[in-house]
Amino acid sequence: MFNHAKKETGIKRWGKALAAVLVCALALITVSACGSVPEEPVSNEPGTEVIDVLDLTALSMTVRSAEITNLQTKPHEYTGRYIRINGVYNATFSEILGRDRHMILMAADSCCPDVAMEFIKGGDFASPDEYADYPAFDTPVTILGQFNTYKHEDTGIMYQHLTVREIDW
Repeated sequence: MFNHAKKETGIKRWGKALAAVLVCALALITVSACGSVPEEPVSNEPGTEVIDVLDLTALSMTVRSAEITNLQTKPHEYTGRYIRINGVYNATFSEILGRDRHMILMAADSCCPDVAMEFIKGGDFASPDEYADYPAFDTPVTILGQFNTYKHEDTGIMYQHLTVREIDW
């Protein structure tokens, strides 16, 4: 009888712990499922096409971090969409690609490191001669661009980038 009472207490304790874990998991799913973030129609001039924009600049840091994670882990769900992001400009030379990569470093949640997103101006990858058309390193920038991916032919590595529609610094 005594051992049986101990087992019930252990089972109740595990049941409560399992319930707490499930509640936390549901809360995380709810936060990460906030994919219904504000989208705003954007048009530069009267008579031009209107596009829907996923505006990451208007989100709380937690929801922004969830969307950035979704961009990285589910890029196919964002391909072709217009996204507005802000961060700081940086560039680096990629030995694998054999060219410079222009990036915006986006701040993530306090527990996560900043995330880099490559961007392309003018619809093509920039050459080093074109640095005059880019901000200075560590300059705050806001970019509106179309999200796409490309695959390196030799390595099979998938890269993500924004084709710039607007850039402000």
